[in-house]
Amino acid sequence: MAGCNNPSMTGWNVVSAFLITTAFRWPGNAFELETILKQVEIFYHRHKIRKVILINHENCAMYGDESTLERHTPNLRKAEEKIKETLPPIEVELYYLHLTGIFEQVPGALTPQTKT
Repeated sequence: MAGCNNPSMTGWNVVSAFLITTAFRWPGNAFELETILKQVEIFYHRHKIRKVILINHENCAMYGDESTLERHTPNLRKAEEKIKETLPPIEVELYYLHLTGIFEQVPGALTPQTKT
């Protein structure tokens, strides 16, 4: 899991960490893509992780006034694509965390889209 170092969001990162065998947090999320990718590779090879959960959150200072789901989605999808290019066996889940505590799953670029 890559997450935010914002103290107000830390509790959510801890909860999310239980969803996978081995987890890590990294501030800046999709903005620090190369650093995150290196960490995912290390955890994959050393700890055999099978899933990465990327969570961006509402009101993120890295995005300023544009901290919306629409603004976060392309960066999350780009991160998913890079992880899957490098380590195809890893499952990637994308989420946007609203300040109300609601996790909204973001359809990934590689996730089949279903029409409603």
